[in-house]
Amino acid sequence: MHTTLPSLSVCVLQDDEVLCFKDISPGAEHHYLVVPRDHIKDCTYLQKSQANLGIMANMGLKVLHENNFTDMNDASFGFHLPPYTSVDHLHLHVLAPASQLYICSKYKYTPNHYRFITVSTNISLFSPACPQGSEYVPTASVHTIIILSM
Repeated sequence: MHTTLPSLSVCVLQDDEVLCFKDISPGAEHHYLVVPRDHIKDCTYLQKSQANLGIMANMGLKVLHENNFTDMNDASFGFHLPPYTSVDHLHLHVLAPASQLYICSKYKYTPNHYRFITVSTNISLFSPACPQGSEYVPTASVHTIIILSM
């Protein structure tokens, strides 16, 4: 099953596996959602063997870079845990600058809270998926995704 975008959202980036669009209720100056085209209910349904997590994170990096946000130490990538999910389809939140979340969003996107999970990972793990010829060389750490095996 493939995903179609909500009519209110404008796709900013896409490829054969994932779509990226602006959140309709942003929690930060840059707030994007990256969703896989294939249906995965939420992050508790992920398996370690699913390679689309790196693809999703890399799409988030790419959209931030294309929107002139380069301080990846001030970016947060994460998922809401059930029952705090608002949509029954996996979506990665990409928020930046994480240090300047809107006041109403600070609780909702607190890293590694029972509602929102992130893991600090070296961004260079995702660099092989960067587009050829890109001047962007990821070297900093970023709060990013967790792979669950449930």
